[in-house]
Amino acid sequence: MTPDLAKTADHYLSNYLGDLEYWIDTCADVNGVNFHTAVTPCFDSLLEARQYAADIKRFIQTLEESKS
Repeated sequence: MTPDLAKTADHYLSNYLGDLEYWIDTCADVNGVNFHTAVTPCFDSLLEARQYAADIKRFIQTLEESKS
């Protein structure tokens, strides 16, 4: 992966993660998260949604490490 492509991927994924974490933190229940995240997989619990967000965060960190 070229450095420019990694930077672009990091940018888009970081924005997506920010949106996802916002909905996880502000919705009263998992149904609210599922409502606001139309293309993200449907979650059965807020814990599952948080784990998915943590997986994305780890992937972003892996991308950042690969740039160096």
